[in-house]
Amino acid sequence: MLVGVVTLFEDFPTATIIWTIYSILYQQIENNLIQPQIQRRAVDINAFLVVVSVLFGSALLGVIGALVAVPVAASIQIAVNEYLDYRGIQPRPEPDDDEPSPPPTDAPEPAPA
Repeated sequence: MLVGVVTLFEDFPTATIIWTIYSILYQQIENNLIQPQIQRRAVDINAFLVVVSVLFGSALLGVIGALVAVPVAASIQIAVNEYLDYRGIQPRPEPDDDEPSPPPTDAPEPAPA
């Protein structure tokens, strides 16, 4: 904000326009690219779900909805996974970006005893 006021008095039209464009681009990149990745690692949910939950939360409850959207989405994901585990349905595991997947084996699995 202080930079915006300074640009009004220093090099008025050019500096103010450049600062405004820079601020908007920086905010959009941070909100749409960086923040979902940080939230995904913090609560271990998909980045797309983070963006969608924040959009729904902010549309429904405004700023407060956007703040509580990610923990609510993580809670729903945990509840669904626990329910599927209780019912004996195994949710499809998500591939971990850090670990390589093991190579497929052609040998049949042994029958349980």
